[in-house]
Amino acid sequence: MQPSLSIAIIACDEEQHIGGCLASINGLADEVLLLLDARSSDATARIAAEAGTRTYTEAWRGFPAQRNRALDLCQSEWVLFSTPTSG
Repeated sequence: MQPSLSIAIIACDEEQHIGGCLASINGLADEVLLLLDARSSDATARIAAEAGTRTYTEAWRGFPAQRNRALDLCQSEWVLFSTPTSG
């Protein structure tokens, strides 16, 4: 049996980059999860949901806590963190 892979993205107001991020990881993982900061006010969540990403919106508790929450939400054996920002 092959190990499963989740890709987790933590974001806030990334509508300019989330589409490209999701396109670059398309087909690489068994699941893609977006943990969106509740302060986000743009179309990041809508774009991610339309791409089939499991999207959760939660209050910002600091990066370590958000990362641990994303790990809790992922269902695969392995987790890769990705970033929506360009660079």
